[in-house]
Amino acid sequence: MDFFTIKKDLRNKKKIKLDLLVYLIREGGALQEPILGSKYLKKAKDEDFTGEFGESFFTYCFREYQNIEFESILVLGLGSKENIITNSFRKLGAMVFSFSNSKRYEKIGIITQGNFIWEENFYEGFLLSTYRFDKYLAARMKIWIKEIYLFTEKDCFFDVSKALCDAIMCARDLINESPSILNPKSFAMQIKNKSEEIGLKVKLLDRDQIERNGLNLILAVNRGSEYMPYVIRLEYGEAYAGRKKIVLIGKGVTFDTGGLSIKPLDNMVDMKTDMAGAAIVFSVMSVLARVRPNIHVIGYFACVENAIGPKSYRPGDVVYARDGSTIEIVNPDAEGRLILADLIDYAQEKDSPDILIDIATLTGSCIVALGDKIGGVFSNNADLLKFFIKSGNDVGECFAELPLTDTLKDQINSSIADIKNSGGYFGGAITASLFLMHFVKNVSWIHLDIAGPIKSDKDEYYIKQGATGFSIMTLVNFLVDKIFMIGDKVYERRKKI
Repeated sequence: MDFFTIKKDLRNKKKIKLDLLVYLIREGGALQEPILGSKYLKKAKDEDFTGEFGESFFTYCFREYQNIEFESILVLGLGSKENIITNSFRKLGAMVFSFSNSKRYEKIGIITQGNFIWEENFYEGFLLSTYRFDKYLAARMKIWIKEIYLFTEKDCFFDVSKALCDAIMCARDLINESPSILNPKSFAMQIKNKSEEIGLKVKLLDRDQIERNGLNLILAVNRGSEYMPYVIRLEYGEAYAGRKKIVLIGKGVTFDTGGLSIKPLDNMVDMKTDMAGAAIVFSVMSVLARVRPNIHVIGYFACVENAIGPKSYRPGDVVYARDGSTIEIVNPDAEGRLILADLIDYAQEKDSPDILIDIATLTGSCIVALGDKIGGVFSNNADLLKFFIKSGNDVGECFAELPLTDTLKDQINSSIADIKNSGGYFGGAITASLFLMHFVKNVSWIHLDIAGPIKSDKDEYYIKQGATGFSIMTLVNFLVDKIFMIGDKVYERRKKI
């Protein structure tokens, strides 16, 4: 598919023939007769078209408007002006793709009524809607659309949007992949190769190096697996080392059986997604490598499998963390926090970050608390937390703050070790975060629990059944803030209508 932007002052210089013209109009806006013609304008009014969000009016016609020839028209409502947000245009992009592809249209155009900032967000929704994880299906979705014309008065900048969509779809592919195919070794090698191709600095630690670096908790979690564990370090922006250094840490459990605290089938079936945090970290780093903002970011994750075997770690074990803390293992299914704990300590010693963010499908308790559309966020820095949540709101991803309260700290106290790895069912997302905070030193820290929104059980606009890639948009938006350099240009990402 090819996207083209056509400015209004060029429309009369080039005739464009379309199968479909999409006309976006806000609620209460006047339908334009020059576009629809009197016959179809009357028809739309007779059907009481008002412009509510997602409301549509479609008809076949053969018309020409400013040298745009089209055989059919789809009028789509934007909703009321005060309720139009960037995510509205992503959803509309998804609607247009679904409708156009079902009709097998090859050439479509989009025009809006009103002065909206819509182009990049529409593009993102449209592109993300083309995703399907269908590599194992005999019948795969065919994309009929070949050319998309956006009629606009603005200069459009799709490089960032394209990099973002590619990264989200890459993360979806990794998370959706069969766990027999995506095991700790194949995952690590795939990320290493992809990272080198796009110019990220890569360091890979094998089992011996993990052991020499004292990452004992990572080794403990992986003990039952037939595969060797790996730790990956990715770096972007070493040239900007004088700026604030940000470290991202992802949970990379390629399959989680629950270990000797084995999960029931209903809870285990989606556990190939337990490496989503690692996929998110790589995907965010891949966006940075392509758009090249002037920031310094380092990413870490461990590729492991929480499997069952004769060497599996056991309830009642006491394990030494990298920082010297002793941990009583009361639940081998609370393995993600162990991996993150060692990496948090390792990254703080090796990189001295200004900001540290970990991303994990960590607890079912977070889903119980917030549902499957909202990510949980914890932080020891109130200002940073507010900025992060706003970064999510700006791109249509919802995060809610959960408390880091000492009230529940006694739930992870141990009588035989410094701390235990689970505080039980009640307040599970909070006690997991308190466990992680034990290993956080003097650094601004954010913990993301994305167990709920990382997957969807149905198609919904540009979110497709399976892995969603949730948090990539927020993290990229958060990292680059509003203004950054791409080559020799300063680019301001347009987020507000």
